[in-house]
Amino acid sequence: PIVDRFKIDHQLFDFSKEIKYKFKEKKAGRDRVKMDELDKKIISCMNHGFGRASYFEIGKKIGASMETVRNRVLALQKKNIISHHMTFVNLQKLGFHEYIVFATLRNLTHEKEQELMKFIRLDNRIRIGFKTIGKFEFYFYVVVHEPKELERFVRDLKNNFFDILLETDYSTLTNEFRLCFFPKSLERL
Repeated sequence: PIVDRFKIDHQLFDFSKEIKYKFKEKKAGRDRVKMDELDKKIISCMNHGFGRASYFEIGKKIGASMETVRNRVLALQKKNIISHHMTFVNLQKLGFHEYIVFATLRNLTHEKEQELMKFIRLDNRIRIGFKTIGKFEFYFYVVVHEPKELERFVRDLKNNFFDILLETDYSTLTNEFRLCFFPKSLERL
């Protein structure tokens, strides 16, 4: 992988306060996992618009029985190939503004990186965070109510990390942002 993700939070609102549940991500191993063609079809189907579909609907789409799909999904969850399901909400239709923020750092020590990671994990404006492997570049998917909130975010980032922050830039996302963990090209492997 060329990037390392360190935050993925698609919750628009913090429902965990009401239901007293917070997803705890299990660290996925770097070991290779064997999947057959049916496993790949199930994951691909779930990842490309059928994530909330019933086992019956998925089975109908891929040509397998409901029971087979259920057993395979449970096995994939047990192996932590499927860690959880989430709904993607079109935030722009709800009046939110979405941005991708790029940050280039210099003289990044382990301690400063840990401070930055903590800052990112605690900042609710950031939904997704990645860093490149080998370079000091970080990317953030930021969701705000109004553009001035983005300015405050960038200012907070600069104020907290002025000694290591070399450059920041951002771009407005005009289309719905969708993160795909199982691209179609993996089906062919």
